[in-house]
Amino acid sequence: QELQAPLIVLGHDRDDHVIPVSESRQLAEALAGRVRYTEFRFFQHATPRRLPPVPLLRELWRFAAYVYPIFRQAVR
Repeated sequence: QELQAPLIVLGHDRDDHVIPVSESRQLAEALAGRVRYTEFRFFQHATPRRLPPVPLLRELWRFAAYVYPIFRQAVR
């Protein structure tokens, strides 16, 4: 309740074996309405994976949409 931030962005690697994706999902649910949550298949614990061209383009688009609000907030 006391967390105050102009932007809360949370991303998680679906196939992360170090930190379960369920942890990020719970956090996103607790911050519902205040957080932009994105799950990625392109990474495995922050390491990019090889994907076929079409899924790769989809993931790159998802990543761009994920980071755009961060950069937009930074220039305000």
